[in-house]
Amino acid sequence: MNRVFLSAALLGVAAGGVAVMNQAAPAAKAAAKKKPAKKPAKKMTPAQIKEAKLDALWKQSDKFFHDGDYKRAIALHKQIVALDPTDVESYGVAAWLMWSLSQNGGADARLKGEA
Repeated sequence: MNRVFLSAALLGVAAGGVAVMNQAAPAAKAAAKKKPAKKPAKKMTPAQIKEAKLDALWKQSDKFFHDGDYKRAIALHKQIVALDPTDVESYGVAAWLMWSLSQNGGADARLKGEA
């Protein structure tokens, strides 16, 4: 008899604990759903925006290069040079890629800044 009483008592405590946990759960869920306040985005200067664009173009060009898509990489290097005509490396990479595709005339023109 004692075992039944003890089991019933433990069950009652456990059930009460579950009830308390169930009452606390919605509040915990609501707190978890609240996203922390976002910090306002820092405004980028025009120079920072330009650098970010150049960086993205270089990364995409590198991907195309490794994929063997030299024509698309060349097109991106033309965009890079349009944004930054002083980027000597981009001229060289585009010329080398053109040469690799047997576009020797285009490679010469690229190095001269004509293509």
